[in-house]
Amino acid sequence: MQKIKEYSKLEIDDGYEVSSLANSFNSLMAGLNNTRDNTKKNFSNQTKELFKLQKEMERQQDALLNVLEDVEDEKNKTEAERDRINTILYSIGDAVFVVDKKLKIQMFNKAASNISGYSDKEAIGKFYGDILKFLYEKDKKINDRFIKDAIKYGKNQTLSNHTLLVRKDGSMVAVADSSSPIKNKAGRVVGCVVTFRDVTEERMVDRAKTEFVSLASHQLRTPLTAISWYGEMLLKGEVGELSEDQKVYMDKIYGSNERMIELVGALLNVSRIELGTFMVEPKICSLVGIVRGVVGELKPQIAKKDIKFSIKYDSKIPKKMKLDSKLVVVIVQNLLSNAIKYTPNKGKVTLEIKKRKNNVEIVVSDSGYGIPKKQQDQIYKKLFRADNIKVKDTEGTGLGLYIVKSILDNTDGKIWFKSAEGKGSKFFVAIPLAGMKKKVGTKRLTWYDA
Repeated sequence: MQKIKEYSKLEIDDGYEVSSLANSFNSLMAGLNNTRDNTKKNFSNQTKELFKLQKEMERQQDALLNVLEDVEDEKNKTEAERDRINTILYSIGDAVFVVDKKLKIQMFNKAASNISGYSDKEAIGKFYGDILKFLYEKDKKINDRFIKDAIKYGKNQTLSNHTLLVRKDGSMVAVADSSSPIKNKAGRVVGCVVTFRDVTEERMVDRAKTEFVSLASHQLRTPLTAISWYGEMLLKGEVGELSEDQKVYMDKIYGSNERMIELVGALLNVSRIELGTFMVEPKICSLVGIVRGVVGELKPQIAKKDIKFSIKYDSKIPKKMKLDSKLVVVIVQNLLSNAIKYTPNKGKVTLEIKKRKNNVEIVVSDSGYGIPKKQQDQIYKKLFRADNIKVKDTEGTGLGLYIVKSILDNTDGKIWFKSAEGKGSKFFVAIPLAGMKKKVGTKRLTWYDA
């Protein structure tokens, strides 16, 4: 026999049994050779795959490192921006705090700490209502709509006038300002930023100013009234006949003096409202009777402008109501007087009184100049007169609607309106069927034409 090489065929000379054994061995060797070849091939393929996977992992590792570096850079930028914003917020004079959608405080600046008495460590992370309690000054009820509405509607809100903040020590301070929604890049509201300030000193200044106006108005009233009396006597010829020229001049003097009396009356009313000294004394009386009296007083103005005036009464109106008749006169007189003033000659003015649910509504509509849409939110402000009225030859103090709204706010009433420039206005006043609420005071509001 020949020497057997590794994985080589065995050469057989002769012999059946030996030949069979050799054939079997040769088959085994061939299988081993095939297995070896396949193994080498598979190993080569797997090596290539592993190499590819290694390269891909290295590439992904590099990409991940780049992403991590970008994230770190962005994190640093965000932290720097946050620190910059916090530095600004902590340094400004107004108190500022930020809440998330769950109304938990996320930021609380130094001014907020100074006013409230709470440190930022005490405040941050807490529900804002546990730290900052805003109350209506009038009834001491919680006033938090300006925060909730900013988040709910995504619009800026203004803190109501006469709002108090309860400090950590239990004392209260008058505050004012606003809230604004915080939105992400997608435009979704994620929180709210609130700014407020202590207005104690402002109120003291306003009160001093109001007291001065009240005093000055009182001092002016006496000589103006005397001028009015003497002017009326001269015009009636009680001290001798006047020439035609003298009558013209005297008419102008008398008219100007009457306007001054009206202005002084308006200023007195405003001062009494702002000082809180005006009284509300409801008594059983007829609303229709009061309104008819006001209409009678204004008939000369209606006739002078040739205005088509109509009045309507609902049969369901109570014959008697608990009202402060003098205040109802001020309300109706102001609304009707405005309608007459701001309606061109030969225009239309309508007054309607009707029962609506739990209220009696007084509705005054006109075909006048109307109120520009962009200025309608200012209509109840002191001394406000719309731009389209300023260019007209109309008189007025800009105080009438402010006074009317103040009266209604203090007697559980309401006022609202509809208007379009060039198409007229329609004012609605609602007085509860239960009547006006009594208010203790020392002064009465005066009847005048504002």
